[in-house]
Amino acid sequence: MAVAVNASLYAVLGYFTYFGIFVGGVRFWPAVIVPGVFSLVFDCVVGGLGAAIGIFVSDVIIHGDPFLSLTVGVPANFIGFYIIGRFASSRSRSGILLGVIAFPIALSILMISLYVYGLTDISSSITGIALSLACPATYFLASRYLRGWENYILAAIAGLGVGSLIIGLGVWGYSQLFVMPKILGINAPLPLYMSIVITAWTFLSEIPFLIFLVPPIVKAVGRVFPWLGVAR
Repeated sequence: MAVAVNASLYAVLGYFTYFGIFVGGVRFWPAVIVPGVFSLVFDCVVGGLGAAIGIFVSDVIIHGDPFLSLTVGVPANFIGFYIIGRFASSRSRSGILLGVIAFPIALSILMISLYVYGLTDISSSITGIALSLACPATYFLASRYLRGWENYILAAIAGLGVGSLIIGLGVWGYSQLFVMPKILGINAPLPLYMSIVITAWTFLSEIPFLIFLVPPIVKAVGRVFPWLGVAR
């Protein structure tokens, strides 16, 4: 039941907040708050499955390519929100924090290496490095204002980071093999550097919604439906 409600709300809100804004075929997507809330109120499976089903329905309605959704959007959403729900409920944050710190170091090294070997341009390398720095910066800034939500903030960064990377690489890979839906405005295979741009766009455009809107909504749900046992 919770999975169905999650998926339905995600698809409906995604449709009504569709503004036609795309970067590399990826929409501006404030609807992430829905599975974000369900991942916390219920659990990682409810959050992940609802997100996967909801994004599939939304994708089919908006761009009409179910295979693109099944190969990119569905796995990215399931894995991303599963991570959020799983890590947010963890009592230990040291491992997650280590990952959030290690990720920007690894990504920065990767960006520099790609640029040195001529596989990407300078602007994309700078974008990738900026994204890597945004992860720890987001945690340290947000945790100052959202006391008691540190685990969730780390989980949101980790989950959305992984999901964004899957989307960035997935859309790039899909464009090499298949024709993209016309509505996305992509008429040729995307260059490799676009995977970095898409990853950065997905993460940076969605993380504010997850961090600043999900916590107050979860608090409100806990007050209105106390029997759900939302301890926040």
